Order: sequence, then structure tokens, then C-alpha cells
Amino acid sequence: MKKGDLVNGRCEEGFKWSSLSHGWVKINTNGSKSMTNNWSIVGGVIQGSLGN
Repeated sequence: MKKGDLVNGRCEEGFKWSSLSHGWVKINTNGSKSMTNNWSIVGGVIQGSLGN
């Protein structure tokens, strides 16, 4: 795959992953709530500069 390829109707821009600076952490979170039922869910990931 190369930059500009159409994938699932979207144009891929070619982002590159890079590691975090030493001592930094990255926190990714996501959540969802049902509009018809009485429930919700949340999750997350914490990643350190060494990739763990």
C-alpha cells in the first residue's frame, strides 16, 4: 500500500508510528453508551516510552 491508495472508500495518508520520548507515557481511552439499554462501557491502554 502506498500513500494516496483508496482503502474502504477512504484515502490513506501514510502515517508513520514513532516512539515516545524517554520518560513519556501515552494514554488511549474509548467509551460507549447504549441509548436504548441502561449500560455503558469504557476501556483504556497506557504505553510507556519503551513500548510496554
